[in-house]
Amino acid sequence: MGQAHALINLFIGLFPVIGGLVLAVVIGTAAVNPIGSAKLALALYALGFALFLIAKVSVIRSGRLVTFGSHLMRSPYRALYRTGYVLMVAGLLFTVGLVATRSAEALRHSNPTLGRSGRVPAGEPR
Repeated sequence: MGQAHALINLFIGLFPVIGGLVLAVVIGTAAVNPIGSAKLALALYALGFALFLIAKVSVIRSGRLVTFGSHLMRSPYRALYRTGYVLMVAGLLFTVGLVATRSAEALRHSNPTLGRSGRVPAGEPR
């Protein structure tokens, strides 16, 4: 096994751990500042889509209206295309964090025992 295959296998093995840590940070951020997280998600979506659109327009100008992927783009536009997708995926992560935070809050409000904090007095059910 070569060095490139070893790095790919390491990335595949660590992906659940790294993804879980990223989601934990995103959900924590959304729990503390939901308005800021929503604004950040919207900004990431908008900027990512703008970069994606700039790269796609370069291919449309060459006369190809329907294309998939970045193989027909020049190198700078290919970088914009991929960066746009990365930013839109980051926006999706913040959206998932917001949804997870909101569903946890709805669950907490629907069950009064989950909303309690501190010690429960003796004799009361948990």
